[in-house]
Amino acid sequence: MNISKELLEKAKTAKTAEELFAMAKAENIEMTAEEANKVYAELHKTGELSDEELDNVSGGCDDIKWGSTNHDVLKECIHFDFEIGTRVVVRYTYFHYKGTIIDRKVEKSSYLYYNAYYLIHYDDTSYEDEWVLQDQVGVIVG
Repeated sequence: MNISKELLEKAKTAKTAEELFAMAKAENIEMTAEEANKVYAELHKTGELSDEELDNVSGGCDDIKWGSTNHDVLKECIHFDFEIGTRVVVRYTYFHYKGTIIDRKVEKSSYLYYNAYYLIHYDDTSYEDEWVLQDQVGVIVG
């Protein structure tokens, strides 16, 4: 799911998970009440960082090779940077989530143009598998 910076900032203004859920419905974003609770908790987190968050911000991490941008290009110009089964990180604003590529596809974005997507199975089982644009996917190198 791609959420714009503006929508993320708007979501941060929600006073309750129920208000966040209502905002999502108003923006035609599919979300369950349970997902709204998780997102609300993530947006309004205080206290200690989780192990995953510590991994994401700790010093000395390896470099990440991000997938190339294959947005809105002719179908014959699409290429995949990573194979099915590759362990990857997915970039969402300031966070990176680890998972495995389980499928890939080329999807039409307009009359002539296409995008490259990977289906990611996340290590964190609270996240459902999802299709992600190639430039949001990277592999750890080094």
